[in-house]
Amino acid sequence: MARERTTDDVWEIQQDWGYGDGWECVDAETSFKAAKKSLQEYRENQPAVPVRIKKRRVKKEPTNA
Repeated sequence: MARERTTDDVWEIQQDWGYGDGWECVDAETSFKAAKKSLQEYRENQPAVPVRIKKRRVKKEPTNA
């Protein structure tokens, strides 16, 4: 029997506005394909602001079944 995962993968879209605060999460997606599409949109709309994708693991909520 396979072990059930206790986390979900989330890809964050992060931007660095250059004010010394570092990278800030501006969006999050549950699939890498959707994150790449969002990344491309952010780069097209705000070309002067650096943007990146960062993978995070988020703990799953317990299910009472």
